[in-house]
Amino acid sequence: TVITEEFKVPDKMVGFIIGRGGEQISRIQAESGCKIQIAS
Repeated sequence: TVITEEFKVPDKMVGFIIGRGGEQISRIQAESGCKIQIAS
């Protein structure tokens, strides 16, 4: 089963979520088991 949720994040926070070299977003995905996509 695939569940899709969409969250609006302020532009200035996107860099914080991604982290340096993608480190933060990779950690979030690994710990939660989710896939995060950020629209450009």
